[in-house]
Amino acid sequence: MYLNKKVKIIFNPNAHRGASVELFKQLKAELDKHDISYVVLETKKHKDAIELSEKNIEDNDIVFIVGGDGTVYETINGTITKNNIRYFIIPAGTGNDLYGTMKNKFSFEDAMQSLKKNLTKKCNTITINETVTMSLFLAYGIVIDIIMECRKGKKKNRFCYMKAAAKSIFSHKPTHFKYSVEDGKVISIKADYIGLHNAPRAGGGLYISPFSKIDDNKFELVILEYVGFVRRMLNFVAIVRKKIDTQPNYRSISCKKVQLKSVQDEIFCVDGEILKGKEIIAKLNNGVIKFYI
Repeated sequence: MYLNKKVKIIFNPNAHRGASVELFKQLKAELDKHDISYVVLETKKHKDAIELSEKNIEDNDIVFIVGGDGTVYETINGTITKNNIRYFIIPAGTGNDLYGTMKNKFSFEDAMQSLKKNLTKKCNTITINETVTMSLFLAYGIVIDIIMECRKGKKKNRFCYMKAAAKSIFSHKPTHFKYSVEDGKVISIKADYIGLHNAPRAGGGLYISPFSKIDDNKFELVILEYVGFVRRMLNFVAIVRKKIDTQPNYRSISCKKVQLKSVQDEIFCVDGEILKGKEIIAKLNNGVIKFYI
């Protein structure tokens, strides 16, 4: 029942500080049990998954990704020009936001059934400045402070993110932005956070964009306008309580194209990866990618 399936495995042994290794062993055991042949592509360093995917993954392949959102991001960017690639996320990262958007729990029994029945879910992608493809989110603002603070610590987990977020509430300086939606009027704003979201979750399970869906042929421009320190604290509590959309300084704008310019910040985050650039143009892609669920 699994004949004629070309399977490649992108394996990040460092995901979740090595916790991915056990999941990788279990995946190989399941594939062997079902007589599915596969090729393992193991990453050694940052951005390895992009190069490995470009060189080794072919049209019509099924790609198991054993890693976190960053590994998924790299694999997608390495295969975006190929045809009919179907991805299977083995959630081995810290946050696993993309997988968590599609399915609550993971089991290898369900995974093999999904493969057998060819159960897939479509996911929109967004192109940033014609060079980078995102499936989850892009963000400027306080989230960068949180990521940088968290990276200072020895452990990278959800508690680390929460601790870094609490510290950033006091230290973050709001940024001036200019943006336009669908080539419309340019609007200036001072914000703690501005981001593009294709899924409700980001930052290790935080529901920042509850109106986002990965398959609705649009994405959300999310803005947390700066109106003072007290409101910033209330925003943080609201995010934890999954009620950020109830805050008076929260905006969510559905769109297919956004031009965004940061007057000060030059660092932004795409699907967990840190990039540089003060100005971006984001466009919804016409095509979609497929994930097994």
